[in-house]
Amino acid sequence: MPNRINVPSDPIYGQGKPADLSPGTILIADPFLNDPNFERTVLLLLHADAEEGHMGLVLNKETPEGMLPHHDAVADFLASRTANALLKAEQEMPQGLPLWRSGGPVETEEWFILKLCYEPHDHAFSEINFIQLGEGDEEGIDDLLRHNTLADPKDQDLLLFFAGYAGWTPGQLESELQSKSWILYSGGFDWVNHIHQADLWSILLKSMGGEHSMMASFPRHPILN
Repeated sequence: MPNRINVPSDPIYGQGKPADLSPGTILIADPFLNDPNFERTVLLLLHADAEEGHMGLVLNKETPEGMLPHHDAVADFLASRTANALLKAEQEMPQGLPLWRSGGPVETEEWFILKLCYEPHDHAFSEINFIQLGEGDEEGIDDLLRHNTLADPKDQDLLLFFAGYAGWTPGQLESELQSKSWILYSGGFDWVNHIHQADLWSILLKSMGGEHSMMASFPRHPILN
């Protein structure tokens, strides 16, 4: 897996063009996708290779209770951010997804950092890093966490922590897209503005309008309704 992923600054998601499964693409699970690993998930693709297949991260799935990274600096960072989140909750601000999440069903005992450097004025990412904890460069990770603790909020990177990731063999994801298991998100980089929302899946579908907006209201198990 690559450590750094370059994302196109002007992506075309949908809009009548061929499906683009390049890094940076957002996929939304079809409401009737019958796979507990991906039910109503939003996926960020990070790696695509004709011989290796695809890999990405599920952005909106929480880890099992009590599951946290076994890394002292990360634990301290998350404890600090969690305390801030609780303070906001006491001020009646809505709580969303935690900073640590389940990235997918592959290597679920391994933890990864997703670093997003988003430039709102340019409507693009200047950098996306995907870093595996425990794979060297501990000093670099400590510096990254320290910077995002001490820096002015407007200068901080967006850091998320994932247990595991999602992976597909060559041709597998293309086949799933053809069978309509996934919906290609057509909102450019707007998804990053909602990345902490617990209802990210429905928010993105509604933002696409039309039939996709209707899908956001479909019941989870229609046979029971």
